[in-house]
Amino acid sequence: MRHTLAFCAAALTAVAASAALGNGWPALELFVVAAAVILLGVPHGALDVLHAARSLRIAGPSRWLLFTAGYVAVAAAVVGIWMVAPTVSLAAFLAISAFHFSGDLEGEPPVLLRALHGASPIVLPALLHQEELAKLFGMLVPEAGAEALATGLAAAAPVALTGLVVLLAAAAGRRLTGRASAVPAAAIAEAAAAAALAVLAPPLTAFAVYFCVLHSARHVVRTGEVFKLPARELARAAALPTLATAAAAPVAFHLLEGAPIDARTLQVVFIGLAALTVPHMMLIEPLRLRGWRA
Repeated sequence: MRHTLAFCAAALTAVAASAALGNGWPALELFVVAAAVILLGVPHGALDVLHAARSLRIAGPSRWLLFTAGYVAVAAAVVGIWMVAPTVSLAAFLAISAFHFSGDLEGEPPVLLRALHGASPIVLPALLHQEELAKLFGMLVPEAGAEALATGLAAAAPVALTGLVVLLAAAAGRRLTGRASAVPAAAIAEAAAAAALAVLAPPLTAFAVYFCVLHSARHVVRTGEVFKLPARELARAAALPTLATAAAAPVAFHLLEGAPIDARTLQVVFIGLAALTVPHMMLIEPLRLRGWRA
């Protein structure tokens, strides 16, 4: 429950701070978000080494070298496909991210609520920030594709928000009247806070808070529970992959020389995330779908 309270507080703080800062925040937002994603978001994926060791039974230098080469090859293939078909790649990344985020809620809430929650960080920002979203997408894909994606998300946003509000209101009502509910109180609070964050905060800020404070942190907690490891051991396991990823970021930034700094930064962060997400999900989704039972 402490993690739930921490995320809800972070979400509400981000909404309030964004409203208070107004136009004074966007100049710094992208760079703060990039730093947060690399420093606080990437380490949860770095724990893939633990999951690979158990699920793939990897041990010994030769097998680790083979695993690392395969992981990097999948990530490189994602980048290559993005270069050839950027709009399709961004659409696919948004879709698989929504699926991946659907497992973040505390407990085991109903499938429909999980699905709508997973879509929240992806779809709901377009409700009030369609133009800003199109501008951000335009730094990742051609302008026509960016406009089409933002328009599609804006069309889906009212439907997703309505469905989420109805489900959460019904679940909260059942709990308040003492009737049985399949939805844990923590899941209701997290889904509501994530929706408010996605709708009201600027898209980049909303994504960073969600990705770092709920998604990444919960993955770290669950990994610790699966392997029965303290935080110190988890940090040690994640250190080398995190450092390698952080070292690759400035190299990628340099290779994109010629584009504006903000576009280069956004491309390094989000194309990089897409590249890492695919092999990460290949390892983690089977475990998640088993209910985090090793």
